[in-house]
Amino acid sequence: MKRLVTLPAWIYLGVVVVIGAILRLWDSTKSSIWHDEGYTMMLAPMNPLEIITRTARDVHPPLYYLVLHYWMALFGTSELAARSLSTVFTLVAIPIAYLLIRKLWTESAARLAALFVATGPFLIRYSQEARMYGMLACIVLVATYALVKAVETNRWVWWAGYALLIAAGLYTHYYTIFVIIAHWIYMLAQTSRTKHAGLWNFRWWAANVLALLLFLPWVPSAVAQFTRVQASFWIPRPNAGTLPETLFQFLTYGSGGNISVPWRIAAGLVFIGAIVAAWVAVPKRRLALVLLSAFCLTGPVLVFLLSFQRPIYVDRYFVFAGVAFYCLLAVLVSLLPRKTMVVATLAILALFGIGIYNIHKGANHQMAAIGAYVNAHYQPGDEILSGELYTFFDFSYYNHTGEQTRLWSKNGVNGYGESSLIYDRPNEVIVHNLADLHPESGRVWVVGKIGQKDYYTKIPANWVPIGPKITAGQSAVQEYQVGPRGSSPVAVQ
Repeated sequence: MKRLVTLPAWIYLGVVVVIGAILRLWDSTKSSIWHDEGYTMMLAPMNPLEIITRTARDVHPPLYYLVLHYWMALFGTSELAARSLSTVFTLVAIPIAYLLIRKLWTESAARLAALFVATGPFLIRYSQEARMYGMLACIVLVATYALVKAVETNRWVWWAGYALLIAAGLYTHYYTIFVIIAHWIYMLAQTSRTKHAGLWNFRWWAANVLALLLFLPWVPSAVAQFTRVQASFWIPRPNAGTLPETLFQFLTYGSGGNISVPWRIAAGLVFIGAIVAAWVAVPKRRLALVLLSAFCLTGPVLVFLLSFQRPIYVDRYFVFAGVAFYCLLAVLVSLLPRKTMVVATLAILALFGIGIYNIHKGANHQMAAIGAYVNAHYQPGDEILSGELYTFFDFSYYNHTGEQTRLWSKNGVNGYGESSLIYDRPNEVIVHNLADLHPESGRVWVVGKIGQKDYYTKIPANWVPIGPKITAGQSAVQEYQVGPRGSSPVAVQ
C-alpha cells in the first residue's frame, strides 16, 4: 500500500484507468441491445431537431441522445460503438474521483477512490449500456469537483463551470435534482454570515440562477413529462429491503437475495455507522463527509421516501450515487490502521470481483441471435411482426432484412414514452388485428418473448407454424404460413 502511495500519481492513474478500461470493454457486447437501448439506437441517428422533439414526448431529457448522435456519426452504430460513449464517461470519472478526494481528504484516500471507481461493478455494468447513466455520473462528479473548487477559490470561472455542468446534468437526467439538493446541504453546512460563506455567498446564488436559466427552455417539456408519468407508471413500490439492496448492487451487482432482509438492513446500518464513526474521528474533515454522504445518500433516500406516494425508485438511475459511494468507501477505508486497511481493500476488491462475475453471468439477452436467424431465413414478401413493444426496438436494431418490423398493438399507441418514435407512422408500423396480415409470400415471422404469450397462443385459425419456435435467452421467434382467409389450418410440408 505504501508503494501505491509513493508511485507518481500519473503512473498510478494510468494503470488504474487501463484496468478500468479492460473491465469495461471485456465482453461488453456479450448481451444484445435490449429494449431501452433499442429505443436509444432508433432515436440517436435522427437529426438533432427530431431528437429533441421526440424526446419531449418520452420521460428523459435529450442531451445524452444528442451527444450519442454525433458520437455514432464518428464511430458507427455497432453495439460497441454506441456503448463506448458510456465507457468513456465512466473512465473519465476515475481521475476526477481522484482529484475530488485528494482535494477533500488525502492522497491515499484519493488513490483508493480511483481504484474503487475503476473496479466497482455497478459502474462497470452501466458503462456497458447505451443509456445516459454513465454520462450523468461523470457530469455530476465533475460538477461536484467544480463546486469544491469554487468554494475554495470563489472565482467566477469555477462558479460558471459549475452552473454549466448542473444544467448539462439536468438535460441528461432529472435525478440531477438530487445532486443539487446534496450540494445545497453542503453549502448550508458551511454557511457563515461573517465570512460570507455558504448560503451567504452571492456567487453561489448566481451560479444556481444561471443553471436554472440554462434549463428554463426545457421546463415546459419536463413538466409535461412529469404529468404523464404521474398518470401511469410501471415501477413497483419500495419495501424495507430496497435501500440495502442498492448497497449490495454497488458492492456485488446483486440484491443480496440469498441474505435475509434483517441482515441486509444490518449491512446498511454498518455503513451508516462507519460514516458516523468517521464524523467523530476526524472533526476537521466533517464538511467533506457532509458533501460525500449527501452526494451518495440524498438521491436514494429521498426517492425511496417519495416512492411510497408514487414509485420512482429504479437502481440504475443511481449510477451517480454509486460513484459517490465508491469515493466515500475509499475515505472510510483510508481511516483504518494500515494493515487493516490493506485487508479491507482486498476484501472490497473481492466483493467487486463477485460483482463483475455477476455482470457477465447475467448478460444473457440474446436478441442478436434471433435477428441473425430471421435475417438468414427471411424471404422477400415475408412480414415481420413484434408481438409486443418490449421486443420491437431491440429486434428492429438487429433486423437487416430491409422489411419494416411491425408491432402488434390492439389499441394502437398513444405517442408518448417509447412510442414517440412510431406514433406518426401507424399504417406503416401498427397492426391492430393479426387476421389483417396478408403477406405477399404467405409467411409471417412473430418475434417476442419465451412463454405462453397471446401472440403465440391466440393466433388466427389459418396461421400454421413452420418449424419449431426458435429461442435465445428470453427472446423467441416463430414463423407461420398464412392460409387463405377463412381457411382451416392445414399441415405444412
